[in-house]
Amino acid sequence: MCISWHSGNAGSIMFKLGLPENAGSIMFKLGLPEKWVDVALIRGTVWETLEQKKTDLPLATTVVLIAGIIYGVSVFLMSRHLLLENIEWFLDDLIYLGMLIFYGLLTVIIIRVILGVIYWSTSRLYRERPPLVMMIKVVGYAFMPGWILIPIYIYLQLGGHLLTPVFFMLLPLIILLVLWLLRSLTRIVQAMLDVPFKRAAFITASSFGLITFIMAAVV
Repeated sequence: MCISWHSGNAGSIMFKLGLPENAGSIMFKLGLPEKWVDVALIRGTVWETLEQKKTDLPLATTVVLIAGIIYGVSVFLMSRHLLLENIEWFLDDLIYLGMLIFYGLLTVIIIRVILGVIYWSTSRLYRERPPLVMMIKVVGYAFMPGWILIPIYIYLQLGGHLLTPVFFMLLPLIILLVLWLLRSLTRIVQAMLDVPFKRAAFITASSFGLITFIMAAVV
């Protein structure tokens, strides 16, 4: 039986994964529209959409596109002065920004497809059979933490701050954002496959284990 958002276990689950029990009300008070709070916490209308296995998921695509734009803008802001220091000319700012945004969109779309395929493959190992295209679409909801993670990563990578005091100052925030990402993916699987939270968590853990193995093999 699927654990619904309104069940008594929801609060403790959120707390265990690093989110306060009143996270939804906090986000709403900060001015985030209700539909985006639903995306952030995978609840309400988003949860119902996943349970009903609807194929029309405009918000999931919007979340991915925003992540791609943020990627491009972040690289632009961090690399612009670096390029100016090394060359006497470069493309007009708008053209350069447009190229980076296109690259960012292409990158997050590829990541979405790869993540969806991995989750689809892992789900089948657990005798679940979600439609591949549907799985690729729904993982898009989990890209919202990337809105914050991506600029942090770009800043640390291009700014040369990896394994520096700045990195360790940002580490608690990075951990919270990763927990948010994992929780979102787990709840997406839980709602879509109609499985208990624990089983969905195993699928998420297995998927990230596979991702780690692939990255290690490639590197």
